[in-house]
Amino acid sequence: MVESKREILVVNDSDAEVTLYLYPTWDHICWLSTESRIIKPKQKTLYSKKKEFKFKLKARWKGRGDNKKTCVKELQELSHLKESKLFRVRGTDGSAVAFEETLTDTSTEKQVCLRKNNMGEDLKRTCGMPNLYEILGLDMKTARKLSKDELKKTLKKACRKQLLIWHPDKNGGDAEQARNIIVAYSCLEDDETRARYNNQADYDEGWTSLKRWKAIFKPECATEEQKRQFRKRLCYLALSAGAFFVGLGLIVGTAGAGAVPLVAGGGVFGGGFFGGGVLSLQHATSLQAVAEGVELGPWMAKFGLGFTAGAITGGTAVGTTALISGLGGAALESTAVGVGQYIGAGAATGAVGGGTMSLASDLGRKHVDGEEIPGKNVAFRALTATGIGAAAGALGGLVTKAMVSSTASAASSNLEGELAEQVMILAGARKFANVLARNVPKTLTESGTQAILGSAANFADERLNENVENRTPQEHLEQGAKALTSTLGQVVVQEVASSAVSHAINEIKVHRRVKKEFPSTSSKNHSNAERQRQRRRVRFAMSQEENEHRNNVSRSTCSRGGYKRLENETENYGNPGQTTPLIDIDDIDIAEGIDEAKFDGKIKYINNGSFESKMVVSFRVGNQMRVEVAKGSGSWITVPENATNIRVRFMANRLVWCDVKKYNRFSKTWVTPTEEHIFRYSTPPALRVFILSGNIYTEKVIRVANEYHEETKEME
Repeated sequence: MVESKREILVVNDSDAEVTLYLYPTWDHICWLSTESRIIKPKQKTLYSKKKEFKFKLKARWKGRGDNKKTCVKELQELSHLKESKLFRVRGTDGSAVAFEETLTDTSTEKQVCLRKNNMGEDLKRTCGMPNLYEILGLDMKTARKLSKDELKKTLKKACRKQLLIWHPDKNGGDAEQARNIIVAYSCLEDDETRARYNNQADYDEGWTSLKRWKAIFKPECATEEQKRQFRKRLCYLALSAGAFFVGLGLIVGTAGAGAVPLVAGGGVFGGGFFGGGVLSLQHATSLQAVAEGVELGPWMAKFGLGFTAGAITGGTAVGTTALISGLGGAALESTAVGVGQYIGAGAATGAVGGGTMSLASDLGRKHVDGEEIPGKNVAFRALTATGIGAAAGALGGLVTKAMVSSTASAASSNLEGELAEQVMILAGARKFANVLARNVPKTLTESGTQAILGSAANFADERLNENVENRTPQEHLEQGAKALTSTLGQVVVQEVASSAVSHAINEIKVHRRVKKEFPSTSSKNHSNAERQRQRRRVRFAMSQEENEHRNNVSRSTCSRGGYKRLENETENYGNPGQTTPLIDIDDIDIAEGIDEAKFDGKIKYINNGSFESKMVVSFRVGNQMRVEVAKGSGSWITVPENATNIRVRFMANRLVWCDVKKYNRFSKTWVTPTEEHIFRYSTPPALRVFILSGNIYTEKVIRVANEYHEETKEME
């Protein structure tokens, strides 16, 4: 028996923006929703769940004339959904009213929403929306390999094929989806907008993909203006990187100085250049910059905000460290500094750094990028960033103290006369390793704390912003896990680079001081052992004078930017779909020059399981039998329009490739006796999307969708 679902369909026929808030039945306060859906004017959405849930509806609109304030009206008070319902919102702005109607399985609006929900699962998403190539039924990777003329012909043919399916004059058509097809074609048909979209798609692959790096440093440019913008962006990127390394050099280079003014100046100006470089570098490598270019005004504004926040953070780090344990020659030796002092220094610096960088980032997004960010969200982010920064800094200080104490204990246990001096005075390589052993665990602790607490903060932050849809707690946890994983590699690279710069600067100082204090050491009459002995003595003296361990705490704290809010996967990257259509749907004759029987078939598969898979499609063209293989989830195979005797099957890697067995997805049982699951077609289907699931030895096909993204009854 199939368990019935609780469904709610909201049709927004009003001019206001309607938000559907969803809550679990056990939540009696219902302050933070587990999920939300925003329904734009003239759109609809369907939400379904096996269990009962609570919900409420609100309408939002902006005032007219001089009154630009956002107004909110409750359309449906908090209710417990026990059976499926339909709400139709009608009216203009403040007069919007929700009318409750009966929701039936045969409702046309429900069927359209089901198709769109399925389409969201079937199509790849780029920048938070369906991929434009896949809206036209094309494989993006294959299409981008075509010549310009071939691509234009392919796009036109694909557009007309999709309109034959979705045009509102066709049975089962939908005007909204037809317009999406027109917008996709309009964007991809134009060389300039297609190049911009391709760069956005490459960037959307993430920092771990070579495609994002290609979009930043070798983007697709169709016009001279795009090439000029690319060269201009590279210049700003170089300036940002230069400011970043200047700041890092000032922080590292002055951290071990004995003069208090030099340490303070290095902390403030080094932190300023570091923060300005980070914020402006993020601006120069953002998706918007890759797509549209970088202008001087916004870049300067981002640099100024980052410089201010970084200078405040750097000054706070220096001041806090001085108050707690002194600076330079007056500082306490690192082993004498208590746990509370390490924790206090880290917490104070992390709190100020987190709060200031959060404010700088939000001010930049609001006043430079033009994003609409409510004031309550800015305040909430600053407060949570302060708290998370303090927690991360305190834990980082605790780890640093543990590592310093461990190193000191290991050395002091062997101290006896001349031997003690040889052990205590670290050689260059060993010293470098000790710095890494102290800094990497500290930074990993800070980053891990930020990622874990940041997921919870982002969850609450989303609930306070009515302009974005709320994702589920599970999605936030997955995002936090991804952020934590990606941080590990970045932390190691960052700390190795920082420690290497610090070590190089220190060795230069040692070399100069040896030449000054022992001018005869460089003579050929002295053995290499004697020269190394003199260098070790100088290192020891410098360590005593500069209190290196204590300053390392200050340096590493200053070089951290504090709490960084996790990147929101649903951030508004700019919507290529908003491009004004070059073609109006009413001006297209969908039958113009088209024979409905002469379209290539498209077969795609998506693997949601935890196993390696591939799709094998065989077909006959004339007297020749052809076999094509697609490997990897999301892969496509195009079947020629004149193909016959088409067979589709799937294979899973169990150390050797084995056929996926036949599974009845309707009765949820395996077919006996066991046999291969093969789907057969006499002519190419317009579109088939196969979805696989399961684990090794339980691989199965759980869904087969047609060109309308509806479940078919096909079993073979």
